[in-house]
Amino acid sequence: MEYPERLDYYQTRYEPWLPPQHQWRMLLFLIDGKGRKLRLRRNGKPESSLREMLIRFLPDQAYYRTHSFLNCDRVKKRSNGDRYLGGDLVFDIDMPTIREARGETLKLLDYLEERDYPEPSIRFSGRRGYHVVIER
Repeated sequence: MEYPERLDYYQTRYEPWLPPQHQWRMLLFLIDGKGRKLRLRRNGKPESSLREMLIRFLPDQAYYRTHSFLNCDRVKKRSNGDRYLGGDLVFDIDMPTIREARGETLKLLDYLEERDYPEPSIRFSGRRGYHVVIER
């Protein structure tokens, strides 16, 4: 999506969504098409602040960290930072075709259901697969 379309999308059609317990997670934006990363470490930002940040930076992609920390501002590279609170169980299923990925995802869902795992959320990964997430 090019700059004008992205700006219009975030200003008019975007429905803010944040992961569960977002106040304990780090957000990551990839910006300017060159792989430049912007880490957002502040805890507790509401959905309205997320929209403002998306409009300001217009990221190519946005991610959130699957682990939670008591104070995201103190998380340093290769350390546990302040206090590790836990993390989601994430399966990243990528296959040569989306049809194969769908089949493998369905097998995983059957496996998880047979073992009484909590119901996962399933998201298209944007390529050739799915992310299956059991949130903590």
